[in-house]
Amino acid sequence: MKEGAHRALIAWSMVLLGGVVTSCGGSQGSQKDTTYLKYDQHNELEDYMLFEDGMVYRYRTTTGTGDRGVMTIQVKLGGQVRVDLQVGGRTERLRIEHGGIRYVDGGYFLKAPLTEDNSWDGRFGVVKVTGTGQEAIVPFGRFTGCIRTEEHSRGAAGAVRTITSLFCPKVGLVSFEVQGDGRVRELAALEHYGPRIDPMVNDVVKVTE
Repeated sequence: MKEGAHRALIAWSMVLLGGVVTSCGGSQGSQKDTTYLKYDQHNELEDYMLFEDGMVYRYRTTTGTGDRGVMTIQVKLGGQVRVDLQVGGRTERLRIEHGGIRYVDGGYFLKAPLTEDNSWDGRFGVVKVTGTGQEAIVPFGRFTGCIRTEEHSRGAAGAVRTITSLFCPKVGLVSFEVQGDGRVRELAALEHYGPRIDPMVNDVVKVTE
């Protein structure tokens, strides 16, 4: 993959997960409406983004110029209510609450209820549920009952960027697309989801006498 395309994909993933542009809509700092889960309390939102320690999402990526590559998101649990998502050498921290999954430093990743037209302050702008019961076909397989969200943000130069994501039950984020200037800038589709494999631990050595 070309170096320029690689940098673009890392920047794009950070647009989705946080960290590279100035927020135009998400509130920053401490949140007064936070309601934390009780110990072992299930949050239905986790069905649309599975937070299991050591699990890895791997995506096939395509830039607007046709460059292809791979991007991974690794899940690491940081306690009962905190989740770390490791993307491209950067860590994005989330907190799981009774009514949503929130970025530690402001804005929601997902917020209940996941019903059409529900909206919330995201990391960089307003996120809106634009479809429920959606179908998704990606390299990893075909999924139904998915939720589609859109987040609109405006950069420092006034450019509008739209991030469209599909979250499917029992899997999580299966695809996302970044649009800007009226055209697709980047696209990612899930090609694998499963536990991280450490070859030093998971390889089976066959011993022959």
